[in-house]
Amino acid sequence: MISQLFHLSFWYTVNPLGFSPLFQYGFFALFALCAILAALLRVASRRSPRDVHDRIAFGMAATGFATLSVFGFVWLFCTYEEVPLFGVRAWFLLWALIGLAFAARIVWYVKKEAPVLRLKNQSKAAVNKYLPRR
Repeated sequence: MISQLFHLSFWYTVNPLGFSPLFQYGFFALFALCAILAALLRVASRRSPRDVHDRIAFGMAATGFATLSVFGFVWLFCTYEEVPLFGVRAWFLLWALIGLAFAARIVWYVKKEAPVLRLKNQSKAAVNKYLPRR
């Protein structure tokens, strides 16, 4: 069974067989979890008492999970209905790559961009402290 995963014919069969009910429920639970996390992260991004950069990171994560859930549900529907081109298993690989890209972008923002922007905001606030207000 696992050796089939390494053959291109498994991933790119134009008319693949449908999933077993266990896999259908498993993928549905995965995509539903992505949708729930998107909603929770969107609420957290709007109500977070932290600084603006944490809220931006939460918003980026919410956007990523929402995109993954919509794309996943469309793929699951096409697989269930056995649509020839859109039900191909390779779309799940693309889904996983998109998820990794979203995760990498968020980590990059949190680790590289946000600390620089925080320092810039602190220095700007220190300079603005001595400027007259209008």
